[in-house]
Amino acid sequence: MNYFFDTSAVIYLVEKWRLSDCLLRFAQDNELLIPPRVREEFLNGEVEDSNISLVDNLFSLAEVELERSFLPYFDFEATDGAIWVMSCAHRSHGSCCVIDEAFARGVCDVLGVKYTGSIGIIRRLFEKKLLSGDE
Repeated sequence: MNYFFDTSAVIYLVEKWRLSDCLLRFAQDNELLIPPRVREEFLNGEVEDSNISLVDNLFSLAEVELERSFLPYFDFEATDGAIWVMSCAHRSHGSCCVIDEAFARGVCDVLGVKYTGSIGIIRRLFEKKLLSGDE
């Protein structure tokens, strides 16, 4: 499956919870992607010592055309990484957004875009035995 990650999910899974090894194994059977806007947000974020080379190693960069019909939900602004993540998943059938923010999840519900969150990815890692209960 293709998973398109929003910035907060990248920060939690990679920087805070340090699950990059598990994600690398998960990526053997799944495509892990971020749009350029999410990469920019990660680079400009508040996490000290952000490891962009690790992020570049884990996630493929997904070029996507913005789904303009989503703009009204974001006050006609295309600056939020979530709108780009949702555009990716919407245009790539059978894909899933990885979004933690309640607002963006609500928009996904309205627009019929499949999503999960960081905890959903952890659950998948655990189900595939890529993450143990000890980690």
